[in-house]
This record gives sequence, structure tokens and C-alpha cells, in this order.
Amino acid sequence: MIFGNPPPISKEPLGESERYLGIVIDFSQAAAETLPAENLTRADAVRAVLPNVMRADAREVNTIVLALSEANSVCPATVPIPDFPQRASAISWQEVLTPLNPAGTIPLAEGLLQAADAFPTGARRPLLLLAAGGPTCGQDVCQIARVLERADADVSIHVLDLGATGASEAALRCIAQATGGAYYKIQTRADLETSLRDALTHALGGQIRVEVVGANGRPFFPAVVVGRNGQLVRTFDAWTDADLAPGTYTITVGTPFPLVFRDVNVRAGERTRLHVALGELHISLQDPRGQPVSAEVEVSRPGYGTFYTRVGEHVEVPLPTGRYTVTVRMDTASVPVRFARNLPVLVGEVTARTLTLPVGYIVVTLSRAGNPATGFVEISPLEQPDVISMAGWANGRIEATLPEGTYRARIRRYANNRAFYQIDKLVVRGGESLTLDIALDNGTLRVLPTAEDGTPLDGVVKVFPAGESRSITESPLNTPLTVPAGRYDVLVATTAGEQYWAWDIDVRPGEETEVRIARPQARVWAQALGPDGQPVAAWGTLFTGDKSTVVEEARLPARWIVAPGEYVLQVSQYDLTNARTESQVFTLQHGDAYTLSVPVDVASVTIVPGNADRVVVSVFPAGDHTTPLGEVESGLPHFRLAPGQYDIRVVDTLDRAREQWVENVSLSNGEQRVLNIQFGE
Repeated sequence: MIFGNPPPISKEPLGESERYLGIVIDFSQAAAETLPAENLTRADAVRAVLPNVMRADAREVNTIVLALSEANSVCPATVPIPDFPQRASAISWQEVLTPLNPAGTIPLAEGLLQAADAFPTGARRPLLLLAAGGPTCGQDVCQIARVLERADADVSIHVLDLGATGASEAALRCIAQATGGAYYKIQTRADLETSLRDALTHALGGQIRVEVVGANGRPFFPAVVVGRNGQLVRTFDAWTDADLAPGTYTITVGTPFPLVFRDVNVRAGERTRLHVALGELHISLQDPRGQPVSAEVEVSRPGYGTFYTRVGEHVEVPLPTGRYTVTVRMDTASVPVRFARNLPVLVGEVTARTLTLPVGYIVVTLSRAGNPATGFVEISPLEQPDVISMAGWANGRIEATLPEGTYRARIRRYANNRAFYQIDKLVVRGGESLTLDIALDNGTLRVLPTAEDGTPLDGVVKVFPAGESRSITESPLNTPLTVPAGRYDVLVATTAGEQYWAWDIDVRPGEETEVRIARPQARVWAQALGPDGQPVAAWGTLFTGDKSTVVEEARLPARWIVAPGEYVLQVSQYDLTNARTESQVFTLQHGDAYTLSVPVDVASVTIVPGNADRVVVSVFPAGDHTTPLGEVESGLPHFRLAPGQYDIRVVDTLDRAREQWVENVSLSNGEQRVLNIQFGE
């Protein structure tokens, strides 16, 4: 698929009318080994096959032969200078190949340079490399191949790999791709004969060059894939003169959005040029202070999905003419933090956008006895404590870049210890840095032997990290327990068979914390559930059954210890309009452990500003624009509303004159609406 006009395709003659071919043969010690699938040495296979194929398929071709061998293991300083080209039919192949015994190591890079230099000036320079994969004197043969190709020497190297493995095989593949040559993996003598014939059809056929340019003619070097009749023929780099046998091919250019050109004809003795002109999309990321910030940039096109992903502070993408969407994600957020939609890209031009990300920073420093300490730090959104935004070991200090919001931090002191130091309601603001200095010294926890109502207690105390289900220590009542500073739950199991809890007890470094158990007691786990059955962040207020007294209140989900009696739970602040929902009156008995789930009706709305960094969203009752029900300011506002009908105003914070209205937005319970906003220029 291509966009805009197809690229211009031109033809031009190749070099001199005489045809030339260079052959470089690796007769290192590795050539004495047998072919992978045959009881025949690599050297003997070359002696048996190469002369016959050359006489049959390239007898009138001017041929240069360079066989590389060395009698000892020391890398030679030079290589033989090839003879002048001769017709393949006139070469005495027996005299060239028979005397050579595979031995030592070879300077393959120097051999390729010498072979390329033996061609007449201006001639096309195809080389066949028959490689055994032996040591090459520590030279970067692939880099030498790139130099030959980039130097406009018109050198292409077709590699016949006689069984190399590992790094040697990777280097041989690189030589072929970097110079527009073919690569063949040889297992048997029959493979060698077939591959030689195929390599000759390409080396002595035509050529193709794909030229990819962006703005101001800047070259790009994506991979080019050549196919024919549904089969892969070749892969090479753009701006490389690649040899191809005459015929019609499908050319795919591996730009971020793959471009496919069908029915490209290659003729013998001609070079086919495809000139692919692109535009460029430049995306720069910054925080609200204007400082560069790194994130994952995704580029997509409607109907084709995401086709480019890169992490960085600045991303440059060559693209064909069209409109594109950029999505920015942080590895510390479960949803995208920024969108830029409908970005126009035109051939030869740069579309540049600087996106301000609504992010801030949390810095956690850990110490023990005044020295840097090590701990495992977890940070999660307060409303989604099970979604980990950042987790890692802090060796005295750790920093996280987080989207604006409210977070919870947990610090585990040791890898085999479940105790956490927990801090709630950490507010991250755009462009600001929040530093937490946490001392992990021990404190002391003591549970008193008398309850709040004066009842004596006797039994065992178990201590749990707050919210956890495994205890870290236990002891008799009224015994000082040394624990890492942090937040804990305490269970008292009495000898009479009763259980009493105390929750969310803060133990401070170097201090003793006394705990007196409330008695009698019941336990309540309170939560609000959305239409999908999942917990919704909300504010919960627990009243007495007649609603005359507030007993507890906290951000839901929450847990409370209360006296037996009748209660009502009121849920509020679960949407922008601050709707309220109440439970039925419920009764708690002594010893109850009660989970109360209150369903709430709610819909979610996400505002995606296409050409603004930050916006203010105001929500009004439909048809009444006097007083907003609520406002949200963000780079990518997301909020909840009760089901109903609304008018929504979106204002660019940097230019208050730019605003858009979305009227008569009807929301049903459980709906998840995305509104794309584009300000007029």
C-alpha cells in the first residue's frame, strides 16, 4: 500500500558493455572441514563444482579469481594480487585450485578490497564469495563491505556460506545485505551447484537501487525486501545497488509504514532506480517545566493500527503523505498520557510537534541509622493499589516519573520480609518533584492487656504488615515487639477463643507504640462497585443507623473497626457531579466481619485534545451553561459522570480564546466515552 503519487522509476545502463565477475575463495583451515550434510570437504566441493558451473553458465564472462590460503596460523600481512581478468572458459581452473591446501587464517577483508580493485575503471563489480567461515584475522569484514558499496565502486558481494556458524555466519549474512548481494546457506555439493547458478543469474543480470529521502533530501536507510511469486528473494539496505536477475518483482520498503511497489521490472544490463520521497514527523517530549522527558511514542494511522514505536525524548519518523496519530505512554502508567491526532505529513516537509506531558517526579530516599539503606519500593495509584506504577530496589535513592495523580508508596525492608512502610495520598503535580525521606530504623510495638472497655485480655498477639495476610511475628500480650518502622495490623487471639483486631497502626523509628484493643468490636470492609463489578474510588461515610452521627469516613475501599449496632454507608465523590448513594441500614453483631459493597451508577469520559497540550474541561447540565457541575484540568482529562445528559466545554489552557463545545452528550450507566477535540487554528 502506498499513499500519494507512486515514486518515479528510472532506468540507466550499467558500466561497460563487457561483463566482469570476481570470485574470492576462502581456503582457510576451516575449508578442510566437511560440508554440514555431506562427507566431502568444503575445499573439494569447490574444486568439483566451481569450474563446471563457470564454463557452462559464464564462459564468456571476464573473471577474476582470488583464492586465499595461508600455510600457518599467523595472519599474513598481504594477500596475492589477482591476475588480470580472463574469460571463464580460458581459465585453467585445475592450476588455480588444485595446488591450494586449506590452512591457517586469512585476511578476508583485504582479499575483498584486492578483488574489487582488480576490475577495470567504471566496470560493474559483482563478487562471488565462497566462504568457509574460518578466522579472518580479527577484521570487521562487514564494515569493509559497507565501505566498498558506499564508495560508489558498484561492488555487490554474493555470499555462498559453506557451513559457517555463530558470529562467522552473522558476518557473512551482513556482507550480502550491506552490498545488495544474495546469501546462500550451503549444506551439500548439490546446494553449492544450484546456488552458484542462481548467484550468477543475479550477479550478471540487472540492478535495483531504492533511494529513500525525507525533508531537504535527507537520506534514510531502511531495509528493502524483494519478493517474487510470493517468495523472498533478497533483503538489502536502501541506497544499495542490489543485483537481481532479469524479471518482475515486488519491492517492499521497510519505512515505519511499509511501502509496497508491485510489478517492478528489472532488465539485464540496466539499473532500475526507485526514488521514494517521504515527509518527516518530529515529536519532542517535555514536562510542564519545559525539561525533556523520555517516554514511549507510538505512531498510528486510522485503519492500519500502530506501526512504529520508539522510546526517547525526541523521535523522528519518515512517513508518506497522510494524517497520523501519536500516542505517548509512560512505563509507569496503565493508560496513555498524551495524544496528538490528525497530524498532517507532506512529502519533503517536516511536521514538528512538542508535546507537554502531564508528569511529575517522586524521589524516595531510604536511610538507617543515618546511612543510606536498601529497600524495595512499590508505587501505585491510590485508586488502583493493585496496579504497580513503579517497583524496584532503592540503594539509598530511587526516582520515578509519574503522570499527575495521587499515589501510594510501599517500602519493603528486606527481600524475605513482608513488612511494608506505607504512605498514602502522595500527590504528584506536573513538573514538580516530591521527595520522601524515609528512615527504616526499628520501632517497638506493645499491645496492652486491657481493652478500651476495661476488660482484661489474655492471649497471643500476631503482627501483620497493613493489609497483608501473613504475620511477621507473634508474642504474648504486653510484650514489646521490635519491628521495622511502618504500618501494621494487629490480631489478638484470646485464650477464650475470641479474636480482636487493630488496624493501620503506625510504628515510628526509635519509638514505642502502645495499642489498646477496642471491645466489643465488629469489622467492616466497605467498597463501591461500578457497573462492571469492579471497585470504584469514592468517598465513604459510615453513619449510625438513624444518620445522626458520623462514625467513620475515608476513601473507599476502606476497612473499619466499629462497635456492634446499626449503620448506613453513604458513597459520594465517585463522579465529577458528586452524586450520592446510600446503602440500606445494616446491623453488625459482636465478632462480625462484614463486607459491604454498594453499587453506583457511573459512566466514564476521556477528552483527547488533538492540538493542545493541556485543557480545562467544564461540565454543565444540558442546556444550562450558568454554573459548571465540575471542572478537570489535564493533558488528557479522564473523569466519571452520573448517567444523564450534559454539555461539555473544552478550553486550551495556553490560549483561553480557543474553546470547543460538545453539547447534548448522553451517557448511560457503564458507558466509556472518548471525545476527540480539535481546536480551530
